[in-house]
Amino acid sequence: MGIISWHDHLSSFWESYCTSDISCSKIELWSIAIKEWFMSSTFFFSQCIYICFKFSMRINTFWFS
Repeated sequence: MGIISWHDHLSSFWESYCTSDISCSKIELWSIAIKEWFMSSTFFFSQCIYICFKFSMRINTFWFS
């Protein structure tokens, strides 16, 4: 298990219109615990690419064919 620290004001999961810790000199760091997956990454990505490729082929077809 590894630990990654990230800034308190860098949140990409939601949109915010107010500043949090950017205007001051104090930087708050949180730690995120990550766990390595036992599945290989190439198998996971090949499944996602196959689904996207199949979806894009259906979009690029003609209506009256």
